[in-house]
This record gives sequence, C-alpha cells and structure tokens, in this order.
Amino acid sequence: MKSIIKLMLSFFLILGSADIFACDYPEKISIPDGNSATKLEMVTTMNNVKAWVKAIEDYQICIEKEEQSSLALLKINGELTPEVTTNVQDLTTRKFNAAVEDMEKTSAEFNAQVRAFNAKGN
Repeated sequence: MKSIIKLMLSFFLILGSADIFACDYPEKISIPDGNSATKLEMVTTMNNVKAWVKAIEDYQICIEKEEQSSLALLKINGELTPEVTTNVQDLTTRKFNAAVEDMEKTSAEFNAQVRAFNAKGN
C-alpha cells in the first residue's frame, strides 16, 4: 500500500510540474551598433531587452520550482540525502547566477550602444 501511495504521489508531482521541467533558457538577443543604428532599431532593441529580461526572470522562477519539485520527488522515493540536496541546490544556484551574469552583460552592452547612439547626436 505504501508503494502505491509513493507511486501516486510521484505521478501527481510529475504531472503537476510538467511545465516546470521545461525550463528553457531564453534565446540571446542581438544588440545593434549604436554608431550606425537608427532610432527605430534602438527603440525596438530596448523593448526586446525588456522582454528578454522578463523571460530570464521567468526562467529563474522556473529553475527554483524545478529544484523544489526535484527535491520533493527525491524525498518521496527515499533518495534524498544531504549530499544530494546540496548538489541539486548547487546546480540551481549556478544556473541562477549564470542568468544574472548574462542579464548584467546584456544590459551593459545595450547601455554602451545607447551611449554610442546618443553621442552621434540623435
């Protein structure tokens, strides 16, 4: 009976978190050269950067939920140890921090191109 309950709980966890396990990293965006870009290109890029940042934030939420679901499933299956917990948390932290770093780099690159665009008198 206990194994049936475990199986059912595992099944519902997997079904309830099907979208959580699909944490796809957002596609990188292209940033035009501010020295040659038009105003329309810069405004479009600004909107694309905002949408991309939102997508990255959604990705970060997804990987945190993925971590919680993974730990819960491991616990149900009796496979959760302190070492496994640490490994799962470390992986999530590395993914999260890489996304933060990517956001910072992309924002800095866009801001540099905005400064170049504005410097040419637009």
